[in-house]
Amino acid sequence: MEELRPADTDAFNHRWDAFHDAVVQVVRFDLKERTVTIELHAEDRDAGWAWREVRLMLEELVEWAYVNPEQFDARVIFEAGLIWDSGRALFSLETPPSEPPATFRASRAYFGGGRFLYEVRPLPG
Repeated sequence: MEELRPADTDAFNHRWDAFHDAVVQVVRFDLKERTVTIELHAEDRDAGWAWREVRLMLEELVEWAYVNPEQFDARVIFEAGLIWDSGRALFSLETPPSEPPATFRASRAYFGGGRFLYEVRPLPG
């Protein structure tokens, strides 16, 4: 997986167009390792809007909200985003990157950690 640095965040958000219409496949917590992995199918601007399998991982997870996931229909994303606040990556499944950190933290589905990693692959089959 490739680590995303704060300086590359705008390009990352632009590439994925705030993950508009992305489909969440998996949200998996590993509290012992302090990580969350989010697997999505999303359109890649850099590949002519081809659909890709995107795997995101936040390491050194220290804050999150994933409130009532069985009642929270986050399967299809309207707008998601990544920002940094005081050296901490904040990723929300329902907050666009134009919003301030407080709005991310008020989200029902956000994750905050020290490192943000990602990997992109063609969709299978």
